[in-house]
Amino acid sequence: MEIGTVGITTIIGLIITLCISVGVPIVVMILAKRKLPGKMMPVLIGAVTFLVCSRVLESILHFFVLRSSFGTQIQNNIWLYALYGGLAAAVFEELGRYFAMKLFMKKSLSKENAIMYGIGHGGIESIFVIGLAYVSNLVISVMINTGQFENLIAGLEASQRALVIEQYSPLWNGPTYLFYLAGLERILAFVLQICLSFIVYRAVKERKTGFLFLALALHFIVDAGVVVLQSLLSFIWVELFLAVVVVILFLLLLKWYRKEKQYETGNGTPDPSPL
Repeated sequence: MEIGTVGITTIIGLIITLCISVGVPIVVMILAKRKLPGKMMPVLIGAVTFLVCSRVLESILHFFVLRSSFGTQIQNNIWLYALYGGLAAAVFEELGRYFAMKLFMKKSLSKENAIMYGIGHGGIESIFVIGLAYVSNLVISVMINTGQFENLIAGLEASQRALVIEQYSPLWNGPTYLFYLAGLERILAFVLQICLSFIVYRAVKERKTGFLFLALALHFIVDAGVVVLQSLLSFIWVELFLAVVVVILFLLLLKWYRKEKQYETGNGTPDPSPL
């Protein structure tokens, strides 16, 4: 496979998505701190919880499971892969969220700080999952267009060189719109993390495990659904699925948040939810 040239529209898409993945969480955090108001410590707790539970503990599980003989079967079957990946992400992130709030936010557990926690959790995910990857993609794109990439991989064996070229080939062969949609996906995922954090906050505050199971189920449905849809449909349909779920959850979050605010000011009644 030959190395092509990365188009200017692709590079612009990389820059826009990079700015979104890093800038949106920072801007939302600043606005939330001023408007809610919330504390900064829950943001840090959310960020650290994601890194420990998802980037460390979940990665350890994947290291052992996916390298086993059963792991090979999982990776060769899209349904098993969706089931395993969805369950792993849901369990590690939602239980991590639950215990982080229960153990480290006892004195600061409020609806405002639940949102601040979600900003930290979703923000650091955005930076690590997309931000760092797109910094790398942008650097590689510049190297490709200036001829430095070819020199970089010139010393590799033919098989390794082919693998590297195949890895980065979407930069010049892939549809340009995907690099723009990645920014939209990151915004949706960021909002989703805030919504899930608020659901888990209710589980902790009201001592109703039903809310925890709701967060687990929603996280699993989204992650597993994305994996399956990516294998069956175009990326646009995946984004549409994610958008529908996030909009519904965001509207639910607004309803719960306003009702709790009304109750705190004496203008409403507690949410009679059976969960």
